[in-house]
Amino acid sequence: MFKHYALPTLLTIILVSLIFFQPRIVYGSSVEPTIQDGQFIVVFRFAKIINRNDFWISEFNGKNSVKRVVGLPGELIEVKDGGIFINGILEEPYFETPENWYEVSLAADEYFLAGDNRAHSSDSVLFGPVRSRDMNGKVIYF
Repeated sequence: MFKHYALPTLLTIILVSLIFFQPRIVYGSSVEPTIQDGQFIVVFRFAKIINRNDFWISEFNGKNSVKRVVGLPGELIEVKDGGIFINGILEEPYFETPENWYEVSLAADEYFLAGDNRAHSSDSVLFGPVRSRDMNGKVIYF
């Protein structure tokens, strides 16, 4: 009796899963050591809440990339002295940042994104803040 529903149910579950969740492979070393080159991740495409330290897929220079959310709207971000300072406080002493000097005040819908491998990451330091509409999904599994 139930076997007539098994295949349509399974196909519906797979279809709904692919609409909401997107499997991907990470290419590149910009978020190492947290996420490795070639690692499988799952992205929730319809996430709306953006929190510090979340990983998101966003577009940088015409390419989708995985980056960590470091700065939130309204914050002053300074990249100096080998670190990223948020409102004057060194928030991530465990990530070594190149000696570039960069400063930006984030607007109401702007986020500062960076790769964990700061010396080898094309991110907000190079391309500026990212708006939420340019963030294409939250990484929920890695």
